[in-house]
Amino acid sequence: MHREDVCIRCSQELVHPRTANLDCFHTLCTDCGKTLQDDPSIQCPVCYRETKVPESGIAELPLNWSTAFRNLMVAQQGDTSLCQVCESSHTADFYCNDCDQWLCSIAHAVHKRTRVTMHHAVQDAETMRATWTPEAAASRCSRHASQVADRYCFPCQDFLCIYCLPKHQRHDVRPKLGAWPHLHEKLTHLLSKANTCT
Repeated sequence: MHREDVCIRCSQELVHPRTANLDCFHTLCTDCGKTLQDDPSIQCPVCYRETKVPESGIAELPLNWSTAFRNLMVAQQGDTSLCQVCESSHTADFYCNDCDQWLCSIAHAVHKRTRVTMHHAVQDAETMRATWTPEAAASRCSRHASQVADRYCFPCQDFLCIYCLPKHQRHDVRPKLGAWPHLHEKLTHLLSKANTCT
């Protein structure tokens, strides 16, 4: 089985946001995309499906939204050594799973006393840093950080873990893999709208 986070041609990890997504949803890295720039079509080495290269070049192929999302999550996570609540540069000693934020001791004390946040799941920062990876951050549930978000709720447009399911039992919930074509289409639409605004 082919991993979604590596290039189908060179098997290098996809880290650059500008990756070419083929019609079959397999992905080329930027360098491999450039070597195939002048070809009229690309045959996927995994499933052998042909993808027509647009006249303007391979850069016009859709972005790999999964890689873009993973890179966005890494960017949003930011510096894990500083408190994300305080304006000053206090060292982060805790991590709130519910807020998805790093907290210093002062912010944590306020967090524990505030009615809205007092029951949040908070871990010590060292434990969280030891287990945190960009891939894990991208696949973690935003409400239950220890759980993998492996399902997608279409009405809520949100990724869910097994603990979220009871609140979504009447919704159209599918495994994450089954939701990718829909999400890819939506992201492509949003990117095209953004490109027309610039």
